[in-house]
Amino acid sequence: MKKLITMSMAILALSLAFLFAISCDNEPETASIKLALDWYPNANHLGLFIAQQKGYFEEENLEVTMYTPSDPSTVLQTVGAGQDDFGMSYQPDVLLARNEGVPVVSILGVVQHPLNSLMTLESSGVTRPGQLVGKKVGYPGIPTNEPLLETMLKADGLNGLEDIELVNIGWNISESLISEKVDGVVGAYWTHESINMENIGYPVNVMRMEEWGVPDYYELVLVTSEDYLEENEDVAERFIRAIKRGFEEAISDPQAGVDVLVAENPGEIDEDIDRPGADLLVEMWQLPGGGGFGTQEPGRWSSFVQWMKDNDMLDQSLDASAAYRADLVGKSGAEPRDSSSRARGVDETTDDTIVTEDKFNEEWPLTVKSAKIHCDPSAFQAVWVDVEGKKYALNGMAQTHIDDVHDLDAIWRDDPDVAGLKVNVGPLIEYGLRLCE
Repeated sequence: MKKLITMSMAILALSLAFLFAISCDNEPETASIKLALDWYPNANHLGLFIAQQKGYFEEENLEVTMYTPSDPSTVLQTVGAGQDDFGMSYQPDVLLARNEGVPVVSILGVVQHPLNSLMTLESSGVTRPGQLVGKKVGYPGIPTNEPLLETMLKADGLNGLEDIELVNIGWNISESLISEKVDGVVGAYWTHESINMENIGYPVNVMRMEEWGVPDYYELVLVTSEDYLEENEDVAERFIRAIKRGFEEAISDPQAGVDVLVAENPGEIDEDIDRPGADLLVEMWQLPGGGGFGTQEPGRWSSFVQWMKDNDMLDQSLDASAAYRADLVGKSGAEPRDSSSRARGVDETTDDTIVTEDKFNEEWPLTVKSAKIHCDPSAFQAVWVDVEGKKYALNGMAQTHIDDVHDLDAIWRDDPDVAGLKVNVGPLIEYGLRLCE
């Protein structure tokens, strides 16, 4: 009997050892990776620090080192050269780097919409780009801000930069606006500078870029190099999975996320800015209607690439589809939009949409009572309206890529409250863009 028990125990021990060996074989090897941040730790990074503190990286067998480079503008170069495995950067910068031959690729859309904006002091009464005609606008000397500002000015009926005085103010963004050295600033984050200025007694008006003619783009993305991704795709997938868990927790409870940010970076976090900033970012981390963290949509990449090409920022040969990988986080754009995210005042038909003055009320920007609005994803999300068989361009993509299109001025309504300007057409463009989704 003792021999039988001993033999049974031996068989059990061997079985357990065999199962343990199999589980070890199936478990991925621990990978040590280095992530370069785009700036000092702030609310944009909540999900990263949540994943770090709560062990989500560890659960994916990842040893992650996060750091802020002494010069954050070098992130794409160090990632492309293999000195850093991953980096946090910006969609426009990724495209400019690829245009110069830097082999970086975006693998995660972290902040889904622009945070860069045009700001004026609330006391100035300037609430739209067209009111800056003849005035000084400061920018931090970053070349991409010039065409961004010009697009916003043109979207409000001006000729562009020739109608304002552009002033290089470096990074003295808030100071230059408060001292009235300039009348407006571009290059200011509406989730950071606007909060800081309000905290010190200078509330601002914010004009968001995607609401004034600029194609919607990803403010913050996670990047790696083409070589690293080819050799370590499994590591990238595990890294994304852990980050996604962290940001989904931040979306659910942003203030708890700030608690983690403060704990992981003692003495470095300005809670008076990052706490309200985190609340604002919740919507920016998601698709309209909620969910979809990390997704990257082909239409947004192609439309923004085309906008950059149209503004002579990229070579015409640059391939938008090679600049990102959407499949590592799941099928791009697969998450359903909540019906509440659809345009107010829209009566959906088949391929186009009927929009009317009655449903838009005072925001209606046209001199006609109704129109059909179209968006063509194959033409870089060109948006136009059709009135009595004539096409009128709503955005720059329609002006460039749609045949037989007329200038909107012919049916663009004057703003009854601001002499010399037209009613903001931005909401109508936004509604049209949703047809491309």
